[in-house]
Amino acid sequence: MLGKLRKMLYNQKGFTLVELMTVLIILGVILGIGVPRYLKIQAKAQWDADATTIENFARAAQVYATQRNDFSPVKINAVLIQKGLIDGDIELSSKKEKIKDLTSGTNDKQFEFVDGEVSNLTQITESLIGKDPYEN
Repeated sequence: MLGKLRKMLYNQKGFTLVELMTVLIILGVILGIGVPRYLKIQAKAQWDADATTIENFARAAQVYATQRNDFSPVKINAVLIQKGLIDGDIELSSKKEKIKDLTSGTNDKQFEFVDGEVSNLTQITESLIGKDPYEN
């Protein structure tokens, strides 16, 4: 009986150091590949959200220009906010900056309304100054 007890104590099962090191190396490789891709996808999502916000600014500028029948270059500014065409509290997802900051030139996003006529309102350009995270 004592022999069986000793045999059970010394017959422990577990992982060897080599097996544990192999698992750690595999996890390191997976994390080394996965984390940078995740961060790039996250940056792209923020970039796309900001681009969508700027497209909404372009639509607001179209409405403003059409209502005034004035197609001179228009910048998103306090006038559009005062007219109720855009909300002054909208924030950009990646920078958390207010619309007024967007037009003051203090950040890396700009909006421009290209001269045109009512029939040519598709000449709206939005430019995100800075590097698109998916451009290499």
